[in-house]
Amino acid sequence: MIVTLLTDLVVAVLSGIVMTSLLYTWDSSETVKVTRTVDTEHGNRVVYMVHGHLFFAGVKPFLSQFNVELDSGEVDIHFSSCDIMDWSGLEALNVLYARFNKKEEITKVRFLSVREKSRNMLTKVSDERSKRAIEFEATNTLLLTCAESTFVG
Repeated sequence: MIVTLLTDLVVAVLSGIVMTSLLYTWDSSETVKVTRTVDTEHGNRVVYMVHGHLFFAGVKPFLSQFNVELDSGEVDIHFSSCDIMDWSGLEALNVLYARFNKKEEITKVRFLSVREKSRNMLTKVSDERSKRAIEFEATNTLLLTCAESTFVG
């Protein structure tokens, strides 16, 4: 009797943990929001503001909120309200970079206000894997110059 009670309790607790984790991941994936504005004071610069957590479950919603076809010239992407949580988030930035790089009308892409935790991850990945150098200035700016295919901060 005690063995049955304990094994059923363990199964119930583990099932609850798994279900709660899946629901949290689902809810968190929908919290990545990107807003687009055009700054006409600086030559029609496109400004994106990213909010939320960028991780494996939020990559597809994150990328779907960028419409590269509407953009030209300089593009600023602000991450002051966003954390890049894992490798999938970093790969999403690579995919986004590739999309912007394909369009000849886009001359410069800047990732602004990158938080320290995300900066550390980007720098580590750059050192280990990428041929592109990532450096950060005091402004926490990550600069991608599409015309020259460089990845500099």
